[in-house]
Amino acid sequence: MSAIVPSLTNDIAASTTTRSKLACAACRQNKVRCLRNEGLDHACMRCLRYGLACTPPAINKRRGRPRRESSNGTLNVTSFSPPLASSSSLEPAHSFWSIDRSLGHFNQDILSSSAGNIPTIATHNFNAPILATSSTLQHMDAKPPFPLAESSPLSSEAEASGANRNLDLSEYLDPADRPIHLAGPNAPFFLNYTPKSPTVEVEENVLSESRDDPVHLMILSEAEALALVKLYVHAPPVSSLNARFHDRLNHLVAVLDYKLHTLAYLRRSSTVLFTAVIAVASKFSRPDLHHILLSHAQTLLTRSINNGVADVAVVQSIMILMYWKLPADTSSWRKIGIAIRMGYQLYWHVSRKQPLPDDDMAARKILNAERTWMCLFCFDRSLSHMYGLPAAIQPNHMMDPANWAREHTYIGPSVDVHLASSIELCKLKDQWRAICDSNPQSSAYNDAALDSVLAQCEALLSRYWRKEAPPAGFEYEKEHVGLWSTLDFMLVLKRHYLEASPSDPIRIDACLSFASRITDEIDAVANNGDLEIMQDTSSVMASSLTVLLRKMFHLSTLTQKNLIINLLQHILTAYTRAAGREHNTAPAYVARFVQRTLKAIGMESKAGSPMPEQAGFGNHMLGGDDQPDFMAQLQQFMVLPDETTGLNDEDYW
Repeated sequence: MSAIVPSLTNDIAASTTTRSKLACAACRQNKVRCLRNEGLDHACMRCLRYGLACTPPAINKRRGRPRRESSNGTLNVTSFSPPLASSSSLEPAHSFWSIDRSLGHFNQDILSSSAGNIPTIATHNFNAPILATSSTLQHMDAKPPFPLAESSPLSSEAEASGANRNLDLSEYLDPADRPIHLAGPNAPFFLNYTPKSPTVEVEENVLSESRDDPVHLMILSEAEALALVKLYVHAPPVSSLNARFHDRLNHLVAVLDYKLHTLAYLRRSSTVLFTAVIAVASKFSRPDLHHILLSHAQTLLTRSINNGVADVAVVQSIMILMYWKLPADTSSWRKIGIAIRMGYQLYWHVSRKQPLPDDDMAARKILNAERTWMCLFCFDRSLSHMYGLPAAIQPNHMMDPANWAREHTYIGPSVDVHLASSIELCKLKDQWRAICDSNPQSSAYNDAALDSVLAQCEALLSRYWRKEAPPAGFEYEKEHVGLWSTLDFMLVLKRHYLEASPSDPIRIDACLSFASRITDEIDAVANNGDLEIMQDTSSVMASSLTVLLRKMFHLSTLTQKNLIINLLQHILTAYTRAAGREHNTAPAYVARFVQRTLKAIGMESKAGSPMPEQAGFGNHMLGGDDQPDFMAQLQQFMVLPDETTGLNDEDYW
């Protein structure tokens, strides 16, 4: 029996010295993995990275009475019952840690002694056939079911080095499988993270998601889903009722790749994105399915966000559903903020340094994440200007959009050049916003800044919107929305000129010139079918133009007033045609707003009453006896009843 116990002791002592799964004190204190590379025998990777002393864990001190030794120096153990198991029948739970807990202070005494100087042990009731050997124990990696006494990583034994005291808490809070780099950058705390690359989506749809597929749920057939997502290089005729997402919707948000996001890919990669796409497309082609598909898409998206899912498909779903939201939905600002946080979490703000791979699909997946981040930039700036709140994405966290779009024109037609022009316009708006925030006191400085931004806008128009020779990958006939947005911003700049001298007819003519160009673009957008799908984007621009025209009306000459009435009538006609018979769509709200504006102008002109003082301009007015030509045109609007009863126009605006 004495020969068995020394053999056991040697095996256990040898296993503790050669086993690489034993965590050091710092890693065990923070409950993270203790990772070691080949050749790093004396310190783990985490301690090397943060300059910590990699020390073995402390041994538990024995509780209770002190050890008693017999007269001959041997240890007396009053009771000991080892586990009854052989090497062939040992269960996985009976690992080294289970034996350690069963042995109690007996094991610690053995570990503290040398293998060549082991005292004789008096045992009782030692009836087990044989204990597990070291060859069995070394394959068992179960963690101890009881806590060990360890020292803090920032104690005197494991103090952070002076070169890098900024520990990355994410290493401790999220001990996932991401690689640890030994040469991390020395930077401020918010930059002292492991160097990352942007996360690219993977093509896997878990079983729980596939069960939520609208086709599997028999909400619609696969043929109907294909009709909503089917890809065509050229858009179908406007009269076609089959409004497919890629043909008529995607170029407005520029978020998906028509060669990558096929029906099969969408169903295979993300049920959330697939449902969002067909829900939005059904709004314009299958109204009977829209309500149930939209409700299902919102349920899936909310569930993904609540479960902490952060991937490119979820971000794209947020943008798609927010662009084509219900008119009374006011959650865009908050939900786009969540999408921006996801983008930062996926390290999309880290620019790519390597060229695109040769494989077409691999390159498109990388571009898909980069395109999504740039779309988020446009959403962020648009909502920031709309609500007058700060933007979230920093300008230096973006690649140069023009160079990025030109880099991959070889892969075929895409929406990326359109996206590049939108980002350049957003940056011009940021520049003008910074000028306004600086509150310049000098009128000369203000005029010079206006001229500079206007010149950059003209350069942007000449660089992209060249009807005879547009840039590669830029389809002029599909870019009337972008041209409208640029002209709208230029009109905002001209309005600042007008505010300096509201009665100046030359400055009024300059504003009316841009208003006429914008009205032509509204007609073009209405003719190609984009006006009915532009949602809040067109509502904001058209309502701002309407308000400005009403303010200028009472300051204008008779000729200018006739022009203003004609422009408002053109806007009303375009939006009425786009709204059709619907009453709760964005074009319907705008049409009613313009109609009420024309009615108010007619009533004010007939009564000879001036504009309210809060309009911001002077009190030029027509006399009560004047009956100019435009009054005959306004007469039809003055007799119309108020159609807002039972509608939520006030909530929308």
